[in-house]
Amino acid sequence: GINAEYGKQWYQRRVRELDVDRLKFQKDAEKKEEMPAMDKDADPSAGLMNLMKHMYSTGDDEMKRTIAKSMYESQNKQGGGEGSPLPDMGDMGAGFDNL
Repeated sequence: GINAEYGKQWYQRRVRELDVDRLKFQKDAEKKEEMPAMDKDADPSAGLMNLMKHMYSTGDDEMKRTIAKSMYESQNKQGGGEGSPLPDMGDMGAGFDNL
């Protein structure tokens, strides 16, 4: 009947949703394992910058927006631009136009 067909469709849709959730969880876990090693003798600000780059490259869209906004505001607050004292994070595709 109609209820049986609806139940079957709901079940199939839920299995697909759980599959997507499982794959996303696995992908996130793999990203976390790729954390760069910290060098004890390296400059602490370089280590922090490497951490930020890692978070940006492995983060979701919201993480990327948050980091990009933070960097943008920090540079503007310090009179950033070309002569900014902040280290260059390279071309991370920040897309400040979309903030």
